[in-house]
Amino acid sequence: MARPSLLTKRLVGVSLFLGAMSQAAFAFEAEDVASALKAQLDRQQVELEWEAVRQEGSTVVLDGATAASTDAEIEGALPLGEIRLEDVSETDTGYRVENLDIASLSHEADDVKVSLSGLSISGLVLTKDAAADPYGGALRYERFEVDHVEARDEDDVLLGSIEDLRADMSISGEDQAMEIEGHPARFTVNTASLSKGENPRKTIEELGYEELTGSLEFSGRWRPSDGQVRLDRYALTLDDGGTLVLTGEISGYTPTFIRSVSEMTENMKASEGSSQGMAMLGMMQQISFHGLSVRFDDDSLSEKVVDLVASKQGGKREDVIAQAGAIIPMQLSPFLGTELANEVAQAVTTFLKAPDNIEISAQPSTPVPFAMLMGAAMGAPEMLAKQIGLTVKANQ
Repeated sequence: MARPSLLTKRLVGVSLFLGAMSQAAFAFEAEDVASALKAQLDRQQVELEWEAVRQEGSTVVLDGATAASTDAEIEGALPLGEIRLEDVSETDTGYRVENLDIASLSHEADDVKVSLSGLSISGLVLTKDAAADPYGGALRYERFEVDHVEARDEDDVLLGSIEDLRADMSISGEDQAMEIEGHPARFTVNTASLSKGENPRKTIEELGYEELTGSLEFSGRWRPSDGQVRLDRYALTLDDGGTLVLTGEISGYTPTFIRSVSEMTENMKASEGSSQGMAMLGMMQQISFHGLSVRFDDDSLSEKVVDLVASKQGGKREDVIAQAGAIIPMQLSPFLGTELANEVAQAVTTFLKAPDNIEISAQPSTPVPFAMLMGAAMGAPEMLAKQIGLTVKANQ
């Protein structure tokens, strides 16, 4: 009779040991994790609330969650339902969530129903102390995914949709820069959903588009140490239209600058004094402009636009192009000077005659503080154009 008793005692001891180890493994409090998520989203101007929070092993579950904008002018909360934070672990600076999942949600307001499915965030970092964080508490993750988002009107007619929205983020290099890459996401806009009498719908139909479809992709880099923000590529492609590509770079956008702007914004809400505006202008002196490029690669859109304008004027394509070449110098000379205005007219004319690509570029020889740019724009726009190295080139 002694042996079964001894075995039972040992089993009970093992069970207690395993239970203690399990509690040690998940020593974090579910409420603390939820609060860290709330604080993280609050820094993104999103107010998160929930009805209850519970813990299931290493998973934290928020029931009855809602999200709303912290901007008082944007009313209403979006019901999120259940949010699952899976495989949570505590770190020296906060928490790591291997996967945040919202299976689906639907919300209806102003006769428009928005639905979303397949939202997940992998490798989410929740910071306990944003002030001590080298990234200023900025949102960090490894992958963000949404399978499908759509909007429908009160008659269940599709207004628009986005498919396969995905972004990957990483921290790399000796400078520990944050890099992000958004993979091509498909979009659809139903032009029939626009009011019949509205000019946008009429123009789109006249250009031959029954609906607008295309893709969006982007990539960029942020280095917190000196606040370098580099937009490597932001490309919006319209099927059977063309691709608009933006690239650019600034510096000075450091975590300290971000916190200062946030604090000043809160102060400005409480006080509308001009001193706050002057202080904001002074802060902009910390941001420097390095360059910007806007490029359009044509895929039949330009010819469609020129032909449409020609038909409305009762003329030919050649007439429209000649007209553009004559009007542009007159319109732009007061702002850009005669020489640059003529260069712009020549580039536009070259592009319209044989649409391939056209690019507007601003590349100063040395970085220029934003406050100086703002002052020059108001007082001497022609000098500003020279200062930033403004050029327009076609079919390069």
